[in-house]
Amino acid sequence: MNDIISKELLSEVLACECIDCYFEDTYNQINYTYEYDVTWSEQIQAQQSSINIHELEHMCKEWATTMEYILLDFGKVVYAIPDHFDEDEITFSDYKSFHTKHKVFEACQWILDNKESTC
Repeated sequence: MNDIISKELLSEVLACECIDCYFEDTYNQINYTYEYDVTWSEQIQAQQSSINIHELEHMCKEWATTMEYILLDFGKVVYAIPDHFDEDEITFSDYKSFHTKHKVFEACQWILDNKESTC
């Protein structure tokens, strides 16, 4: 189960250029490799790091707010709702629900894909 988050979404959330990522179930973490510019040497270098999956989930929820969405997590379901909705006028087409084990990541991927399709 190494595909719970895409490297594109991980790059957005962590604000770095991820070139590889995988889930390590034993330690409950995402291991990733990212590129960075070493200014003094003018070379791109790769660095490996990891992040706890629960910390990353929290960061994804914060990222969603910067994308003008609210993620409402009700345990078994997460709703991605635009943060500019009027609660008296919201319809089923105004939000999306996610029910998988890694629903926060799935919701954020949907936001990212939706953002890219509207640009």
